Amino acid sequence: NNYNQELFCRDVFKNITTILKTDLLGDYQSKNLIGVLKTIEILSQSYLITKEAIVSGIKNVKSNTGLLGRWQILDKNPLLITDIAHNEHGLKEILKQILKNYRPENIFFIIGFLKDKDVESILKLFPIDANFVFCEPNSLRALNLEDIKKYTVNLKSKYIKDVNLAINYVKSKAKIDDLIYVGGSTFVVSEILNLKNGKKKIN
Repeated sequence: NNYNQELFCRDVFKNITTILKTDLLGDYQSKNLIGVLKTIEILSQSYLITKEAIVSGIKNVKSNTGLLGRWQILDKNPLLITDIAHNEHGLKEILKQILKNYRPENIFFIIGFLKDKDVESILKLFPIDANFVFCEPNSLRALNLEDIKKYTVNLKSKYIKDVNLAINYVKSKAKIDDLIYVGGSTFVVSEILNLKNGKKKIN
């Protein structure tokens, strides 16, 4: 009945945060989890959702949904990470995690944007001494490389339209202990050839 369900929900949301683990690796997922739990709390007013189902669902997001491109590690030597964060708030979280957890000799950012993004503000978030390769996603909404150039005159920049060619180029330059990050747009990440197991591997 509704009374028992209400008591159950209180019990779930009082204790569940201490036992939750997720297969999503980004540090920012702890913030996203707050929104997920609130959504479940609202849904549980109409549906019976057990604590076990919540714990299992959050633990197995990638295998249950096929979600790709959220702090996904594509290679380890050098470390190659991709994430679909594509606005100022999301990229702040990404850069915080990179700069907090890694101390590579060199960081390479392979990034592309859509036209509706405030690229000037976004680029101010990045370390100015990093290496940048700008690409152009295959979309009518993509910010083209010629337009990107006006924002990047003070950065160590190269421009390669295709994200996979950009990755190949950077991997040929990076040392084993460097870090490569690919992102800036969901469209950019979706075009990476080895994003999903079974697709052609990047050489």
